[in-house]
Amino acid sequence: MPDGFAEESGKRTFALNELMVVPLWQGRGVAHSLHDELLGGRSEARATLLVRENNSSAQNAYARWGWQKIGELRPYPDSPHFDAMVLPLPIGGVS
Repeated sequence: MPDGFAEESGKRTFALNELMVVPLWQGRGVAHSLHDELLGGRSEARATLLVRENNSSAQNAYARWGWQKIGELRPYPDSPHFDAMVLPLPIGGVS
C-alpha cells in the first residue's frame, strides 16, 4: 500500500458493516439501492468494509459496485478470514 494509506484523521474513512437483505427481497436490487443511498451523500474520502473471503456473491456484488480488494484480514484470533475492500467516495452515479 502507498505511504499514508492506513493513516486516519477521524474524517477520512466511512466503515460499512453488515449490509444484508432478507432472502425474500434478494435479487431485486435492494442491497444496491441501500448501498448507493447510504454512500451517496458521504463526506469522507473513502469507504471500507470486510467481506468473508468465501462469500462469492457478496464479493461479486461489491466488485460490480466499484469496490477493490486491498488485502486480507483476520481481526481476531477466533474470527473468520475476511477480504478488506475500499471504495473511493463520493460514489456519484455509480450503479
